[in-house]
Amino acid sequence: MNSENSRPGQAPTPGTIINGCRIIGEIGAGGMGSVYKALDESLNRHVAIKIMHQATDNRTGRTRFLREASAIARLDHPGIVKIFSYGEYHEQPYFIMELVEGWSIRDFIARCNFIHSAKHSIDDLRLSGYIKEAAPGTPYFLQDHLTNPVSDPNYPGRVRKLIASAASALASAHQQQVIHRDIKASNLLINSDSRLKLIDFGLVKQHGDSELTRQDHFMGTLSYAAPEQLMGNRAQVTPLTDIYCLGVVMYELVCLRHPIKAEDPAAIVSAIGRGDIESPKDSNPHVSEEFAAIILKCLQTDPANRFASSQELTEALQKHYSAPTWFSGFKEMLKGWFLRETPGETTSPMPALAATSDFEPLASESDSPKAVALKFLDSARKKFFVSFAVIEAIEDLRQAYETDPGNADTLFLMCFALNTIGERAELKPLIERSAELISRSDEKASGKFMLTRLIFLLRDYEEGRRQSIRLRQIYSDDQDFYFALFFCLETLGNYTEAIAVGNELAKFSRKNNIVAVAQSECYFSIMDFDSAIAVLHERIEKYPDYHNLRIMVIQALLLSGRFSEAADAVKQSLSKDPHNVLLQFYNGRVFSLLGDYSEAFAAMRQAVGTPGDEGLRAMAYYSLYRLAELLKKPESAGRFLSQA
Repeated sequence: MNSENSRPGQAPTPGTIINGCRIIGEIGAGGMGSVYKALDESLNRHVAIKIMHQATDNRTGRTRFLREASAIARLDHPGIVKIFSYGEYHEQPYFIMELVEGWSIRDFIARCNFIHSAKHSIDDLRLSGYIKEAAPGTPYFLQDHLTNPVSDPNYPGRVRKLIASAASALASAHQQQVIHRDIKASNLLINSDSRLKLIDFGLVKQHGDSELTRQDHFMGTLSYAAPEQLMGNRAQVTPLTDIYCLGVVMYELVCLRHPIKAEDPAAIVSAIGRGDIESPKDSNPHVSEEFAAIILKCLQTDPANRFASSQELTEALQKHYSAPTWFSGFKEMLKGWFLRETPGETTSPMPALAATSDFEPLASESDSPKAVALKFLDSARKKFFVSFAVIEAIEDLRQAYETDPGNADTLFLMCFALNTIGERAELKPLIERSAELISRSDEKASGKFMLTRLIFLLRDYEEGRRQSIRLRQIYSDDQDFYFALFFCLETLGNYTEAIAVGNELAKFSRKNNIVAVAQSECYFSIMDFDSAIAVLHERIEKYPDYHNLRIMVIQALLLSGRFSEAADAVKQSLSKDPHNVLLQFYNGRVFSLLGDYSEAFAAMRQAVGTPGDEGLRAMAYYSLYRLAELLKKPESAGRFLSQA
């Protein structure tokens, strides 16, 4: 069947061809149109087709439908669904867009509440097939959870990171002067990379648009509406309105209940107008004071008291979820773990392999400056990629850079290493000094300089991704372009693609341990702990004394709830490195998770007494504060909190 021989007014049926796309079936319907899953036969990819309802008012409906297509087409952000084409099917407008296969936030909340309702038995739900065991690598928010997420102390952090991706998408839309006006849990889809996709721009308002409804007509979804949306004045609806609506979603997701307890429309309107909202901590005690403040700031009745922009909200969320916790990301891990210790201390997690002759540059007096620089660069690469000796690698890179500041390879790795440990202040002067020298080099060096500037100075990761792909195709034998692509993909949250690039990178050198660590971090992000552990164990077999690899395994075991295995791994690692403050911290963490608070308290006391990273010691003091409360030691608790 094709679009030509279908009867006018008839909804498309499976097999119908619309603009080269074969309809598979309907996947959803809204007030303006229905959405169908289809196969683009020319490109062999699945797409979604939204077709306006026949019953929709012709003039107003068509204008609004076209406005939605126009708004989506203007926006280019990984968190906003993409539109591919627009046309008419039996005189009804349609557009073909990206298909996002996954749950909405509303689906996740509904499933959690259904599974953990007192009316249902977990065993019965399993037997009935309602609860399905997730495949390895399935993102957290696309899984059914047998324990209530609200009881998980790490759950608010997951929510924070997920919502940050939606806030970033909103920031992109607002920069293009596009206001969504209907942000709600069902309009935020969770994709396979643990990011949100913003959909349904049917009520969008763009700069310069005239209104399609009366000035006093409410537009939106009542339970997610901001106070100003209920006032009847369209001019009061601004980007800050979207921030309020996203705050409702954030509250609902972290507490698994709506912030407004009223049910009938009049009571809902009254509660929204009064700002009658409890702190999210009342429903989820694991929400920190800082995160609760972020949520409640979004939900302020007066728009002037909310975040000034969605970009400001994005930064607040990102800052909050990247703050030091017992599990921090790959780059934060490097920043805290690889700072040089003073001679005689044995707190460094890594053996001092960087000091061996195999890792030192051997330059002779007859070497030219460029040759000397290359030897320092080669030494730095071994220290950075093989032994994780970031600080020592940077010292070699400084020598290489001062000897030959026009070497694009040195500049790239120097910026990469400095960015890894959070030392960004040096990047701009280094890049500016090298600009003119490298501009006189060949196209490859110029391309690498451009990429270095894009990623590390301008932090334009999307353009960096595009340029990395282009340069990798031209210079397929240069691993730096693969590293640049991996870095951009990981930063953008495209973890599955990053893992695939990591597999390509591993072919360059079997001794490259940093790739395995970075890949394991990506597996962590998509909750595939078994794969993360497998990647690390493969490295441990080759480098049994590299304790950082073992520490990453411990992290994976803790995150996946395998506490007894984690305890064994910590014990084994401590036998090899008993003065490692990070291992001592994890020892306390494991005892705490196993419910042995006395042993956890003793382990944390040992951790705070060991010289090492101050951030870790602060976390250990905070853990002592929490443990002292659990052990009914209020005086000690207050002292530990002050020290933290």
